[in-house]
Amino acid sequence: MKIPSIPIFVTLLAAACVIAAISYNAGNIEHNEMANVKAKKLKAPDISVIQVQQANYQSVVTGFGEAQAHYQLELTTEVSGMVEALSPVLETGQSIKSSDLLVTLDDTQYKQALATAKADHADARLALLEEERRGQQAKLEWSQSGLKGKPDSPLVLRRPQLDFAKARLEQARNTLLTAQKNLSKTRIQAPFDAVVVNRQVQPGRFLQVGDVIASLYSTDKIEVMIPLPESDWQLLQDIHIAGEKSWMVTLRNIENQQQWQGYVGRVEQHLDNNSRQRTLVVVVENPLQQQTPLYPGTFLRAEIPGQKLHNIWRIPASAISQNGDVWLVSEDNTLTRHPVKKLYEQGKYCYIPPVNSQADALIVLRPLNSYVVGMRMHPREHKSS
Repeated sequence: MKIPSIPIFVTLLAAACVIAAISYNAGNIEHNEMANVKAKKLKAPDISVIQVQQANYQSVVTGFGEAQAHYQLELTTEVSGMVEALSPVLETGQSIKSSDLLVTLDDTQYKQALATAKADHADARLALLEEERRGQQAKLEWSQSGLKGKPDSPLVLRRPQLDFAKARLEQARNTLLTAQKNLSKTRIQAPFDAVVVNRQVQPGRFLQVGDVIASLYSTDKIEVMIPLPESDWQLLQDIHIAGEKSWMVTLRNIENQQQWQGYVGRVEQHLDNNSRQRTLVVVVENPLQQQTPLYPGTFLRAEIPGQKLHNIWRIPASAISQNGDVWLVSEDNTLTRHPVKKLYEQGKYCYIPPVNSQADALIVLRPLNSYVVGMRMHPREHKSS
């Protein structure tokens, strides 16, 4: 049986139409997908920025130093002798007051020396009185002799003998004072209010002149030496107010953040040979009587108020790249790079002069090494806390 030619033609035509429609739709889908991919590639990436504006800030200079006692003394003996007694307060960690008796030495020989010096002094004084009397008698005899003018020799009126008696009395007086002083030195006292750092004597030990008895740290005040570079000195106030207790400084223990208030006591007028820096000295009075005692040897961070700076930017430290640049987002959302000079740092912020004297700007919060000048970005402002 023969199939009609018209139905076959219609069937083939319909199949061709279906195939063409499928091919057309597939082409549109592929074209749209490529267009979407291309659009995604052309979209500017997001970038975190912060808005900065000119403002006035109180500069703060930061430095580090170790707390040191005002006086650190190796207490030594000035006379020799056997240790007879030690004060109970002469122990490490104990607080002592000025003039507290610390050590008593055997004073037998010094008492004997004092007695001898007193006898010699009395003998010399008697000899002077006798010589003065002889001199008066010699003058009387010369006047009664009827001789004119002056005697040929000063020995006639006994003037050399009188000078010798006076010199001998002066020597005896000095010997007596020395004997008295030596006897007093057998009772060794604290020269100032202090804490005992270590003790190096015990009862029964014989001490020679210059032997160390104990190490003492004064308790009147603590001094912290803060070396500063010249750039920091440029930020400080008038140094002539140092010592007036009005230039206050905050000190923090770098280990546990304990805090004390001190003041700038003085500034040194020379450069250190090694660091080539000048030192500012911060003072804390009565350190052991503070709410939290400040001990010698504590390593401290000092925050020193400086000058007030006008019309500068405060930016996060993270906004400065490793090369010392900041990246700004311009009005057309492209990147520009600018080198900056840090005026000072405090906490997580840096303070810099405005770039190109701009009043405000958008600054990239965390610049990457891959950034290129002119790169288009999509800024998203970060709200600082």
